[in-house]
Amino acid sequence: MADFDENRSTRATAAFIELRSNLDYARDLIRGGRYLERLKVGAFDVADLYRAAWVQAVSALDHWVHRELYDRALAFALDASVERPDRFLKIQVPMSLLEDVHHHSKTIREAFRTHFRSQYGHLSFQAPDKIKQALAVVSNVSLWPSVAKELNSTTGESLTSEQVQTRLSEIVKRRNQIAHEADRDLGNRGTRRLISDGETTVTIDWLELIATAILAVLGEPPVSDVDESSPQDTQSRRKWTRQDVDDAVSRIGDSRAGEVLARLLSHADLHKALFRGGVGPEPSAGFYYWFQGNRRSLWSLYVTADRPSITLSFGSIWPRDERLAHRMVVEIRSHPALDATLLQDDALVRKYPTIDLTLLAESPDAVDTVIRTLDLAIRPVSQAPDIAQ
Repeated sequence: MADFDENRSTRATAAFIELRSNLDYARDLIRGGRYLERLKVGAFDVADLYRAAWVQAVSALDHWVHRELYDRALAFALDASVERPDRFLKIQVPMSLLEDVHHHSKTIREAFRTHFRSQYGHLSFQAPDKIKQALAVVSNVSLWPSVAKELNSTTGESLTSEQVQTRLSEIVKRRNQIAHEADRDLGNRGTRRLISDGETTVTIDWLELIATAILAVLGEPPVSDVDESSPQDTQSRRKWTRQDVDDAVSRIGDSRAGEVLARLLSHADLHKALFRGGVGPEPSAGFYYWFQGNRRSLWSLYVTADRPSITLSFGSIWPRDERLAHRMVVEIRSHPALDATLLQDDALVRKYPTIDLTLLAESPDAVDTVIRTLDLAIRPVSQAPDIAQ
């Protein structure tokens, strides 16, 4: 579900969610290295796990740029009603693609995706210039100056576009030294360069911040009017409204899960949370509360028939206030039943854990713990601007 502030109106795309998963895998490598260091393993160089994590993180960024490029370009191709970026209109399309579509041997989706991947699939999108060139196909935004501005508003720093690009270039350079030179320093008798868990962690976190900033300045992609599971190019997907959600909740209103959801919705209304409907096959939405001068996603709901659930947006808080995010995790873990169902490692503070509403309904005081957790991040209603819901 969405995890960016309301002012930028940006949702986490499927590609971005996958990026976070890949970066978490890189963090798992670091945790493994730390564990082996504590055991004083000497059979191999434990630092190689940190090198592997570094390479994994850069590869995750590369893969994410590819996916954003493919998904956004395909959405532009499928929706003639939206304005296309300048470079998108200059994409060269072979006559064979038009023939395939004209004679109905392929849908536009199939033909365009295959052609587009053949054009860009072999390219690497790691260096700043390459990322800029790729995303220029699907956005007219001035990428790196906009990213620097976004990063500054998020971190409170005063980075220039050049500084952002230089730092990314240095990370990519080190990745190439690890991947192609065995991380050996030829100017120092070929010894391997030093690497630590700390600098690798900082690098991964910074790459996630870069991607978050890029996604924010790109804005939301055009919504493809085609369900991936459907061969028809005319099936529409719409955002769920608050009325849709209320109706879905009323259908399970007699259950304890329905009672829990009604209470959480009342909490959102009490604090003037902004409602953002999802586009999934069943009713879903995110709730944005006033937080540090902006609207931030604190929780989302999914009113499925078999397993209604909520997601807590620790990952939305962590880049802005790490201490608060940790306090929220401590609070949610204070309830034994909730603690037992949550991820048991330090990465939880950067994630979006899902909690089954049945658990909240069956476990005494569990919903109270969830609300106390949310309240840690909420400013008083009197201090929030009166924004129409």
